[in-house]
Amino acid sequence: MVRLLGRYLYSDTEVKRISHLRERAAAQHVVRDSPSSVRGPARLTKQQNEQIAVLYNAGRTPSEIAIELGTTPGTVHHRLNRMGVERRPLGMTTNQVDEAVTLREQGAPVQQIAARLGFAYNTVRNQLLLRGVK
Repeated sequence: MVRLLGRYLYSDTEVKRISHLRERAAAQHVVRDSPSSVRGPARLTKQQNEQIAVLYNAGRTPSEIAIELGTTPGTVHHRLNRMGVERRPLGMTTNQVDEAVTLREQGAPVQQIAARLGFAYNTVRNQLLLRGVK
């Protein structure tokens, strides 16, 4: 086995290291503290699923909800879809872009507009540029 590995490894040091690890593994019985396979986040309870819907409807983002419940944003999206929760639109609505254009034309800085509307600076800036506003 070591000879076979020697063909694919770059140095004698690597071959010796792997050989040493193989010998050590064969000589010792390793007791694991945790399972060898990595599991994802724990299953969510019925109450946590309901809490996802409540928090989302209160205006929290899936990422914020995931952090709070110790799960992933993908799981939160999946649960929202499965429960049939009406989803908020991604990005800015037409009315929000109109408001941003009006504020910018009145001289408000993009950073202030973004904070007021609750969007990232680049999101507002890009929408303004699409409307031809500098």
